[in-house]
Amino acid sequence: MADYSTAKGTLVSYRTTTDPDNPQLGEVWYRSDTGDVKLRANVGAWASGGNMNSGRNDGSSAGTQTALLAFGGYTTGIVSTTESYNGTSWSPGTSLPTATYAGAGTGTQTAAIMIGGQTPGAAATTATIEWDGGSWTSGGNLNSGQRYRRASGIQTAGLVMGGNGGSPSPTGETESYDGTSWTEVGDLNTAGTGGMSLNGSGPNTASLYFGGQRPTETAATESWNGTSWTEVGDLNQARAYGGGGGTQTNAIAMSGANVPAPTMYAQTEIFDGTSWTEVGDVATGRYATFSAGTTAAGIISAGLPGNPAITEEWTKTEVVTTLGVS
Repeated sequence: MADYSTAKGTLVSYRTTTDPDNPQLGEVWYRSDTGDVKLRANVGAWASGGNMNSGRNDGSSAGTQTALLAFGGYTTGIVSTTESYNGTSWSPGTSLPTATYAGAGTGTQTAAIMIGGQTPGAAATTATIEWDGGSWTSGGNLNSGQRYRRASGIQTAGLVMGGNGGSPSPTGETESYDGTSWTEVGDLNTAGTGGMSLNGSGPNTASLYFGGQRPTETAATESWNGTSWTEVGDLNQARAYGGGGGTQTNAIAMSGANVPAPTMYAQTEIFDGTSWTEVGDVATGRYATFSAGTTAAGIISAGLPGNPAITEEWTKTEVVTTLGVS
């Protein structure tokens, strides 16, 4: 959603005794009775959430800030651990049938899917597994095995994109899921792995893929219309393996890194369908996290370096604030 300053410019309206009934985001006005200059603005901040039971990295996640599912990942080896978050604390769930890391996750806490990834002693898998809130079952196989890492959509209408097949070379492959089978669709314009996406949200006909290694860290953003990818506005900070969520016109990018050095990036950015805006830093910059959420309520947990179990929660509200008094 474009804000007022983009759509209307930055002229300050003159009000005598009242504020506007429904000021747009970015709108500024002057109150002659009080001498105040006021602004409707975004106010956002990160706060600590509950620690995971098992800190790990490069796993998969689905859901929202207050209903997140985290599954698989890597510690000193590939793990099958599943945990569920209720907005306060984490609880163990049924383990994956096969330990997997670098898979793509999407959907909800009670209807999630994990797509592709790496299993012990094997090439990148083509498997899809589906979660019903209590157990995992097999879904339709991918056309090609990939460490996809990023997906969007829901269990019956998912999308995976980018990734790599077990070697450093990234791919641009994109596949769409109808709840039963996968279909290869249009490739990314630039092959990439470790990008961010609208994890757990958005239809499989409207997605974003942003950042990643292509083959070095990039700020590029591509938008999917159900048929093809189009390059749109770049991130302010090039990065890979960060967290993502939201919708195609209201997305969030959280933390990430420049690897393999690595350099951690704490920045959070919000996309309005045209451009990205930096809004606030996480307390602990990291990458290969579990993540999901929206521009109003995001979440990242665990990751690298060090497999910390910490969880951070992003909350954004729109408020009318006084800029100053004449």
